[in-house]
Amino acid sequence: VVFGGAGRTGRVVVDAALEAGHPVTALVRRPGAFPSPPEGLRIEPGDAMDAGAVARAAAGADAAICVLGVGDDAPATALSDAFASVVRALEEAGPARLVDLLTVGVLLSKVNPEFAHVTEEHGRNLALLRASGLDWLGVVAPGITDDPATGTVHVEVEHRGPSWEITRPDLARLLVREAVDPEHRHVVVGVSN
Repeated sequence: VVFGGAGRTGRVVVDAALEAGHPVTALVRRPGAFPSPPEGLRIEPGDAMDAGAVARAAAGADAAICVLGVGDDAPATALSDAFASVVRALEEAGPARLVDLLTVGVLLSKVNPEFAHVTEEHGRNLALLRASGLDWLGVVAPGITDDPATGTVHVEVEHRGPSWEITRPDLARLLVREAVDPEHRHVVVGVSN
């Protein structure tokens, strides 16, 4: 199941999971975002703030990937409130595996004030992950580009990746791989090309 599956990164994650042969459910606020869902994709309309919608989307899933973002006009804790709903629903009904995409700011000692709000929200999400009973992984991405996949992803445990960019397709494939065949558990990994 993918939370945030209609977003720029979420769509690529959905595509990567489908390409790898996995059936996918995407919880989306705007079902029209997928006017013709590809084979293997089930759309669950709803909001991540709604625990019932999260539970319906996650029913029968083996793993969850969360790529929810912070909207410019969103309330101050909209992301962490939605993420708390996801964590609670998964703890109650499963699946146990959750891979969450976090901003690079959670691994930096100094953050540009322009991105402080985003970093604070993702910091709250990371605290929720660490306090949860889930089999979790936090994936910290730097600047995400729309360049083609390189096929190379560097992974650093509890440290940011060696460069400041990663392509969206490379990131998506890593998120899917970690969701279905975990290499890292209960840690934060920094990734980059």
